[in-house]
Amino acid sequence: MDIVEAWRKSRLGRCACTHCHYCDRELDVHQHDHYPIPKRAGGTRVVPTCLVCHDLKDRIPLRFWDTDVMHQAFDELLKDQIPELRHLPWPEASARLDDSLPDLERKWPELSPLARVLLAKLRAVDEDPGSLTT
Repeated sequence: MDIVEAWRKSRLGRCACTHCHYCDRELDVHQHDHYPIPKRAGGTRVVPTCLVCHDLKDRIPLRFWDTDVMHQAFDELLKDQIPELRHLPWPEASARLDDSLPDLERKWPELSPLARVLLAKLRAVDEDPGSLTT
């Protein structure tokens, strides 16, 4: 028996998670992510997440995301606001974005996995400005 199989067997019956909160893929090896409020900001709610989504949200800064992928996710999240936000200075655009984050969560079922991860990443920064997730 390899180490991963031993790990899986030791976890049987302890976790009933079946799908990733962000990409909806079936879970095998997974983690639990504090969403929408990060643990260090006092969050207690956790959601099951695959390792890929958790890495993109918490461990890979936006500056290391593929530029096309990042723009695609931003465009999806902000499709109604993009023209006006692009012409604003960053502090003002960022403030407007922060104000719209809770409204975007109502569209969760319609969002692509990348847009969901980006929204969660933005919410984490919004809730915990001291976080290093960007």
